[in-house]
Amino acid sequence: MAEEAVTSGSRGGYERPLPATDALGILSPVRVAALLVMGGAGVILIAAHMLLPDPTGYGTHEQMFLLPCIFRWATGLPCPFCGMTTAFALLARGKWAAAFGIHVLGPVAYLVAWGVLLAGVVGLVRNRAALPQWLFGQRAGRVILLIILLGWVVNLARVLLRS
Repeated sequence: MAEEAVTSGSRGGYERPLPATDALGILSPVRVAALLVMGGAGVILIAAHMLLPDPTGYGTHEQMFLLPCIFRWATGLPCPFCGMTTAFALLARGKWAAAFGIHVLGPVAYLVAWGVLLAGVVGLVRNRAALPQWLFGQRAGRVILLIILLGWVVNLARVLLRS
C-alpha cells in the first residue's frame, strides 16, 4: 500500500495529506497533466505532418476517417474551422503563405500548438502546471471565441469575394 506524505502545519498539527509519489515526484498529478497537454499537442503536430493537404483547401480531415463538414455541405460556406487541418498540413511542410490563404488563423493556431507542446515539456520537467490557470477563465474563453469569430468572418469574406 502506498504511503501518503504529510506536511506539518505551523501549529504543530498536520495539514491535509498530499498525494503519494515516489522520491522524485514522477507520479505527481501535475506531471501527469503536463504529459497529457504535451501528448495532445504532439499528436496534433504529428498528424499534421502525416496528412497530405487537400488541393481544394478543405477535406484534409477526412483522411482521419472524419465526416465531411456538415455546415459546409448544408450551406456551401465554410464553418469556423473549415480548412484548419489543411492549413496545419501545409504548415508542417513549411508552406506558410499557402496555409494563410486557406485559413487566416492556421499559422497562429499552429504556433500555439508548438507553444503548448513546449509548455507541456517545461511543466513535465519542472513539475509545474503546463498551462496558466487564467487560460481556463471566462475572459480568456471570450477572447478565444472572438478571435475564432473574426477569423471566420475573414474566411467567409474570402469565399464570398471569390464568387
